[in-house]
Amino acid sequence: MDALRQGIYDALAADGTLTGLLAAYRSGYAIMDGYKLPADMESPAVLYEVISDTNFDSKTGRIRVIVVDFTIYTGVSGDPVTVAERIRTLLHRVSITVSGWTNIITEVNGPVQGAQDDSTKTASLSVEFTLA
Repeated sequence: MDALRQGIYDALAADGTLTGLLAAYRSGYAIMDGYKLPADMESPAVLYEVISDTNFDSKTGRIRVIVVDFTIYTGVSGDPVTVAERIRTLLHRVSITVSGWTNIITEVNGPVQGAQDDSTKTASLSVEFTLA
C-alpha cells in the first residue's frame, strides 16, 4: 500500500532525533521500503517491508490490518537497537497520516537484536497498523 509506505517515511523523516542517527541517502535519509537495501546506501539505515495485509469488513466499514517489519542496519561500531527504540517511540500507539485512511491504532513489537557479521549489526521490530 503506497499510502502507508509514504506515511511511514514521512513520520520517520520528520523526526530530527531519528534522522540525526541515520545516514543521508540521495536527497533524503537512509529510510527505504523494500526487501533489500540499495547497494549505494550507507548505514545506519532503516529498511521496512509490508509482510501481511488483512482485510475485515464490519458493520461500519472496512478495516485493514497491515504488519510492517523494520530492520535497522549499522556498522559494527553502531547501535541498531538505539535507532529501533527511537522508531518504537515514534510509532507505538501513535496514529500516523495515511492518505485515504484513518490510522486507528499502531502497535509495535520489539526491538530485538538481530544478526551481526564482520561489517554489520542489525535490530528489528514489527509494527501493526490498523486502518479504517
